[in-house]
Amino acid sequence: MDNQAIKKNEKKILAIIILTIFAMSAQVIIGKMSNSMALFSNGVHMAAHILVFGLTYAAYVISRKVEKIKTHSVNQEKIRTLAGYTSSVLLLITAAHIIFESAERLFQPEAVAFHDAIIVAVCALLINLFCIFIMGAHQINCHVCHCHDEHEDYNFKSAYMHVMADILTSLLTIAALITIKFTGITFLDALVGIISGLVIVKWAIGLVKVTVINLVDIKVEEKN
Repeated sequence: MDNQAIKKNEKKILAIIILTIFAMSAQVIIGKMSNSMALFSNGVHMAAHILVFGLTYAAYVISRKVEKIKTHSVNQEKIRTLAGYTSSVLLLITAAHIIFESAERLFQPEAVAFHDAIIVAVCALLINLFCIFIMGAHQINCHVCHCHDEHEDYNFKSAYMHVMADILTSLLTIAALITIKFTGITFLDALVGIISGLVIVKWAIGLVKVTVINLVDIKVEEKN
């Protein structure tokens, strides 16, 4: 991947970090003022995204810095891919947590605060859709697939997958909440959580595989 494209990706990640910090602060403050734990907890959840995007941005900064070191030969792609691998592992852990929490809720159902939850889900969806707009919606097909490319920016791809995972969970949550509102089938909330978690696990495993292949220089033979 050329340096110009890398610089563009770095700027996009920085813009998303700023947007996420603003959205997180707004949700935490409004959640506290309105006594909405759903809104407050979603704001706290966004802090995890800031850490992931921060890792992504740091990898870009480090790879730029090492490029200036003349006494050592450093593979910048490896630095970015390592960050992508770390981020994809964090995505896998997040998905496992979602599945565990949802399974627990399935056997120990609790009342769903519909209005608070729907507001949070819609807010999260809008924020993440704007993030995708910044990152480039045209990259969806490329970044959801798990094909190996040694020149792929896996650092950016992993951040992209985090946003896509959030969009998936937001869409399914909104659909489940609306269904619960009109049917009263409360277990759908937990079921949707499990389904979302499993899909994210599949995405994360695919990303872990391609980053490992790139990190250890495994040669992948194309099948005819």
